[in-house]
Amino acid sequence: MIVELNQSQGVTVLLTTHDLSDARDICNRVSVLHQGSVVASGTWFDLSSRIPARLVVRGVEVARREDIVSAAGAYRVSDVVGGFEIHIPSVSEAFRVARKIESFGITPGSLAFGIPPEEVFETLTRDVEEGAS
Repeated sequence: MIVELNQSQGVTVLLTTHDLSDARDICNRVSVLHQGSVVASGTWFDLSSRIPARLVVRGVEVARREDIVSAAGAYRVSDVVGGFEIHIPSVSEAFRVARKIESFGITPGSLAFGIPPEEVFETLTRDVEEGAS
C-alpha cells in the first residue's frame, strides 16, 4: 500500500522501522539513525555499496571450482549448497567478478548478490562508534 501511494499519487511517506529489509524493499531513500543521530543517508545502493558483498553462484558443476577460484582472484570462495559463495568487498566489484566468471565460459544457473541488511546497519553504526573512540 505504501509503494502504491507513492507511485500512483506521488505521496511521500516517512516510514520508521527497525527492519532494514523492509526499508530496502519499500523506500527510495534510507537514513540510518544511531543514538539519536543520522549516521548515513541515501539510496539502499549508496548505503550498501560500503559493505562487503557475497556473490552466490549456483548451478555450476563442482568440476568448475578451479575456474570460479581463478575468476574470484584474491577473494575467498566458499562451497554452498548448489554452488559457490564469493566474499567480495563491494557490489561494484561483485559485478566485475561476475563478468570474469562468464569470461571463463561459465553460465551459472543463477547469480545473486547478497548483503544482509543487518550487516549494513552494524557496519555503519560501528564506523560511528569507532570514530568516537
